[in-house]
This record gives sequence, C-alpha cells and structure tokens, in this order.
Amino acid sequence: MKRYILIIFYIGILNSNFTQTTFEYLHQDSNDQWPGEMIEDENGNIIFAFLDAQDQSTNLIKISNSGLVLNSYNYFEPNCKSLIKELQPLNDSTFIGLGVYNKDSVFNLWYCRFDLNLNLLFDKKIALDYEVGGERLNSIINDKNNIIVGATYIKEKFITNPCLFELTINGDLLKEKFYTSLNPGLAVFYDLFEIPNSTNYKIFTTGFSQKSLGRIFTVDSAFNILYHNPFNWWESDNHTAKVFNEESYLLGLVRYESKDILCSGLVKHSMNEIVIDSILICEPGIINYTAWFKSIDFIDNSKIYFGSTYDMEFFNPFYSTLPSWFMLNKLDDDLNFIWQKFYGGDACYNLWSILA
Repeated sequence: MKRYILIIFYIGILNSNFTQTTFEYLHQDSNDQWPGEMIEDENGNIIFAFLDAQDQSTNLIKISNSGLVLNSYNYFEPNCKSLIKELQPLNDSTFIGLGVYNKDSVFNLWYCRFDLNLNLLFDKKIALDYEVGGERLNSIINDKNNIIVGATYIKEKFITNPCLFELTINGDLLKEKFYTSLNPGLAVFYDLFEIPNSTNYKIFTTGFSQKSLGRIFTVDSAFNILYHNPFNWWESDNHTAKVFNEESYLLGLVRYESKDILCSGLVKHSMNEIVIDSILICEPGIINYTAWFKSIDFIDNSKIYFGSTYDMEFFNPFYSTLPSWFMLNKLDDDLNFIWQKFYGGDACYNLWSILA
C-alpha cells in the first residue's frame, strides 16, 4: 500500500530578494515512507529527509521556496538499515545528517556532512553496543559547538531506554550514556534541550508500561542524572520541548482524556518544573494528536506555532480511509490564540513536523 507524504509550507521571507510564497508539495513513491526533519537554507529553500520503510533507506529532497524540486539524494544498501532522520544546518553552507547505520548485526550511529546541493562530503559510522532506533532520534548543537544526540536503544526484548551521545561538530564521539533504569519496560526518548546559562540538559521520555507517564530528567554535562520529575499533571505522550526564554520552556504533548477523546496540549514550564501557562485543545469525540516529531516552533516567541492532526483515526492513523486535517495554531507569548487554521479534509492527513 502506498503512503503519501504531504508537506505544506507557508514561508514568509523578509529579505527583499524573495517574495512570500504559499505552496503544496506532494511526494509520491511506491514504498511506504515517513518524513524526518526539515531545515531551511540561507535562500529560503527547504531540505527535508524521509525514510523508506521497505528499503530501510534514506532520501533527502531540496525544494525551492516556491515548491520546485532542486536536488535529491538517496542512500540504499541491501540488507542494511541506513536511516538519516535528523538535520542540523551549519554556517559554512553545509549541514549535518544524523541517523543509524546497521548491517550484519553491527550497530552504528551515522554522521553525514552534506553541502547545500545534497552532495555527501564525508560520513562517519560510530560503533554502538546496542541497536538504536533512528525514527525518533533528536539532536541539538550545544554552547561548545558540539552535537548532543538523544535516542532510544533496545536493551533486550520488550525493554528499551533512552541514550545520549556527544559528538564534535565533525562527528567524532566524545561521550555516550546508555541509561538502564529510567522507567521499567518500554521507556522511549522524545526530546532534549540545553538549559540556558548552564552546562546541564533536560531530556523527555515516556514509559509505556506506566500508562504513558512522561518524565522530565535533568542531566549534567557528563550525562549523569541530577534529578527527575514525573509529568503527572496530565497523562501525556508525544512530547516536543523548546526553550522559550532563560527561565522557561514550552512542552507540546497529547493528553489522554478518555478512550474517545485525545487532546493536544501546550504547557509553559519554568526550568524547575512549575507550570506557568497552558492550553488544551479538546473536542468530544475527536482525536486531536500533536505532530509526531515536532509540534512546536517559533523564531519570535510572541508568535508561537503549534500543530496537530485533527480527527485522526487512532488505531489506523497511517492508512485510514477517513478524512483528517492539519491543525495549525498561532499563539502569543501568553499562549493566547492569534488564529487557528485547518488544512486538508479531503484525505487522510497526518502531521509529523512543523518549521517556523
């Protein structure tokens, strides 16, 4: 069965060399695929990754700010899982791709450096003791200009836990940490950020064996756990975290109201986990599910974008014959609505990521 990737971009470029453009780009292939990260280059073009479920391969596509395909890149190797999910732009007209490269029961973290024309400049494969999932891998570049990568690894059957890595900007491994007892059972990594004016990090997980109880961990620069907080305010899942200012951050999530009602929520937290503001978008009988990978983004924190899939079929989200919508909300810095818009409704839409 084919899966389609529909990516809608609304791009406003302030530079006078570019005009504001609205477009819709549909990528179609015979294999099942799902989107990874997307970034914008200095000219307003968009580069995005998507992962091939059948071939276990990686594809990159670059499109102009008017929706024209400019370049593409594909890496496929038989009997090999080679997935690039995460993209990090650099200031030297290159970008980094991060993912996993697994072959013959040898597991690797995969670092790739590309130019903006999607030419692979070099890559490095970092051998790992465990298999790491590439689908929900996330990364940041810290204040030392090193890369911090978070992911989930398989310790043994039905037991997963988060892991963290620190790499140089050129892909050399500096340290790694495989956590073993964050939550019993299936503990899954979601997101991370570096705490402002600190060498510490926050990481966000969900433990499926605890009814999707989220946890927020604060770790030091050596990845040792300093303290952690269960996210009990809502039974929540699918976390996206983004620093709001030096004192607070935003956390996007799904709230489980009942078996028939799932709500998308956005919480403003202090760095010591005090709830400052929140919104909850609910409607009886509607599954409103935040974007799978990245539900929050902003450039100016008085213009916050928060996205979800509206009226998703929960038990068949990818191959549903029922219509759904992208819901995009624009909020001010107090989480008040500026506007709310819906896109789609003529097919099965499923939101994975947004980019301001």
